Amino acid sequence: MKRMNKALAWGLTSLLTTTLCNVPVNVVNAANVREEYVVVAETKKDYQNLLSEYGNAIVSSDLEEGNTMIVDLTEKEAKKLEGKNTVSHVEENILFYGSDFEDGNIEDAFGMIFESEKEAKLFLKDLRADDNETVEIEQQWNMNAINATNGEYKEGKDRIKVAVMDTGVSASDDINVAGRVNFIEGEEDVHPLYEDVSGHGTSVASIIAAQDNNIGITGINPDVELYSVKVLNDQKTASLSNVIKGIYWCMDNDIDIINMSFGTLAKSEILEEVIKEAESKGILMIAAAGNNGSENEQNVEYPAAFDEVVAVGASDTKGNISAISSVGEEIDLMAPGETIPASGFFDEIVETDGTSMAAPHVTGIASVLWAKDKSKTNRFIKKLLEYSARPMDENIAGNGLVDLEYALSVYDDFASVYTDDSEVTYDQTNEGEIPTYTDEQVKACWHYNDHASAVGAYDQTSAAALNVIKVGAKLSDTASYLKYANGSTDSFHGHYNYVANYIYVMRMARICFNSGMSAALSQAQYPCSGAGQSQIYNGIVNLNNNWSSALSGYTINNSNKARILVGIASHIAMDTYAHKAYVKGSSGKWDSHISGNTNQDSTSYVSNRWTCAKGIAYDVVNTWHYGQTPDAVEYYQPSHNKDQFRLFKFATYTSNADPTNYADTPNWYINRTSD
Repeated sequence: MKRMNKALAWGLTSLLTTTLCNVPVNVVNAANVREEYVVVAETKKDYQNLLSEYGNAIVSSDLEEGNTMIVDLTEKEAKKLEGKNTVSHVEENILFYGSDFEDGNIEDAFGMIFESEKEAKLFLKDLRADDNETVEIEQQWNMNAINATNGEYKEGKDRIKVAVMDTGVSASDDINVAGRVNFIEGEEDVHPLYEDVSGHGTSVASIIAAQDNNIGITGINPDVELYSVKVLNDQKTASLSNVIKGIYWCMDNDIDIINMSFGTLAKSEILEEVIKEAESKGILMIAAAGNNGSENEQNVEYPAAFDEVVAVGASDTKGNISAISSVGEEIDLMAPGETIPASGFFDEIVETDGTSMAAPHVTGIASVLWAKDKSKTNRFIKKLLEYSARPMDENIAGNGLVDLEYALSVYDDFASVYTDDSEVTYDQTNEGEIPTYTDEQVKACWHYNDHASAVGAYDQTSAAALNVIKVGAKLSDTASYLKYANGSTDSFHGHYNYVANYIYVMRMARICFNSGMSAALSQAQYPCSGAGQSQIYNGIVNLNNNWSSALSGYTINNSNKARILVGIASHIAMDTYAHKAYVKGSSGKWDSHISGNTNQDSTSYVSNRWTCAKGIAYDVVNTWHYGQTPDAVEYYQPSHNKDQFRLFKFATYTSNADPTNYADTPNWYINRTSD
């Protein structure tokens, strides 16, 4: 369905016209402006020579496998380099974009009167434990539309390795992630819970592989071996170089299917060659067509528009091509892309739209089909998907709406006539009707529960605020400026009196929200004496000098500064369970410290730690959202199994930082030994 030769339909040049009145202007000579370029050498020797020649201008040389490097060049230098016979390609390091289209009062939110903040906090903890939001797959209109609700169809003999190249996949009880790689600079040590600030990649992954476990939604194929390959940043933007790195990683790690829910209208010959290489190595690539609107034909984005990639457009609940979906001859398949239930932060159910969410429907179905027989090729699966689809508008909707049940029913017949080397002659046509759903049916299929979702009771208007909190939670792992004078960041990672450190930063956040950072630094009181106070204070002073970095892409105001601090406080609380947990040693005493980054930060090693860490992150958000006083109650986790692990100086630190709550319920806070 795709044209072999596609003209470059769109350039990367934009013009910004600004009217200035009586303002001195510094004129920059465009010829001297340096930009990042992706440079591909002809041979390995040429690659090494270029490394020597361009020296300090080299931004990145970690794509040696493809003789590729990132170089800072002026336009003139780039043109000169392009003319060398030792260089095959020179292209701008273009950007790809993800294809997806507060404070309250607890009594008002729940219509209840609480005698104390502590009672209100315990109510929210009980609510989280007893009221998980869940939607059976049969209730999901989108799964019904593509006939993907029957679990018996999905019992394949092989496990398929699927890579979600996206904004990351946040750690979840509902999505099993077999492995992670993060190509965003500075994010190597980010906690898995905060890997995906935007939620984009997590939603994509849930449509493919969310478990059938009474949490959230159920994905098409929970049995896939899912990998998170983070190439898009928190603003859902990826450089060409990161996309290439991600694809090479998939080739090196024997990935079967790559889902790419992002795109650009600019064609890259470098990317096309990498795509061709991946396809020749047996990888099936599925990508979102883009959200450029169905009124304008021929606007499918790359990489979807490449012949080797399955381009997926979006259909709506009425069985029509979605008004937001890109269309054109490059389209291969359609899948639901409006009002799609998916997983969000803390496993809450969110409503999503766009071809970004259509693509994973096809990826999930492809994984089910391939699991029947792993010896089948990527080209076989691609053609089976196309021949088994229900026809829509053949001019701009490709082969039509993907259909799992029908594809499985014709699998054997299709396999008997298919070869990779010749055109397929297969006359059987899917004559099934395109299903339609009323608004009432869609709403009846799934819902937000009456108390809000698993994030606590934060409402949908505060989703953007939650994203800023997640950005703050990542800073302790990524920001070099969150350091004490001696270079230590221990207090930001659950060390020293972690209860006091948490309370202190939350106090700063509330003062900042109301009166600004200067007031927060001067007025916030550390709840007790302790070694951690100076580290926290000096680290936050450094943060106060780096807001342009900390809030990159967000409005810099007191509200967002405060939310960053809430994220930092959440990180302190969560890291307690990573770095201050002890298990029983050979002597039978609680004296074996869980050490080493592999074990400390693993969500599966002594998994009850992860349950508690996620629980306290949830409680921190609720404490902030409802304007409650931060205290040790957040550290009380009803799910804590004290037979699995215990915390270092838990009672000691709590009694010092919050003597009132400790005296009220001392049995909540037990030292690991006689600390």
